[in-house]
Amino acid sequence: PAAAIAPDANALRATSEGGIMLVGGVQYTLQYIELPKHAELPFSSVQYPMEARFVHRAADGSTAILSVPVTEGAANIALEKMLQNKKMKVDPNDLLPATRDITLMGQTAQGGCNGPIERHYVMTTPVQVSAAQIKKFEQLF
Repeated sequence: PAAAIAPDANALRATSEGGIMLVGGVQYTLQYIELPKHAELPFSSVQYPMEARFVHRAADGSTAILSVPVTEGAANIALEKMLQNKKMKVDPNDLLPATRDITLMGQTAQGGCNGPIERHYVMTTPVQVSAAQIKKFEQLF
């Protein structure tokens, strides 16, 4: 699957043409990938310079968000494409680490107790991007 890139005031967002996440027998379809201006979640008590959020939705309206910590290391080809040309299509798999272990961070009901559930998962292994890519990303905002 590929994604079209669009920045806004708080995040760089890529809409998706596909991608699924299966959780407990429920299929969630990838809606978009978001790289927020500031990493909001500490991962295992570590504050990373960036995070990638993969936002999925199920047929019943429930949402599953997969947050991936981003750490400084080797350059990431997908992020480089996003930074070079915001309209270029990017494969979401290129923003995921090779080791894909996840843990449930929490869940809430949207709009009250009877609303659709939002589940938040965290990937335990960060994906790497270069220091130069982190700097370019920060300059977008």
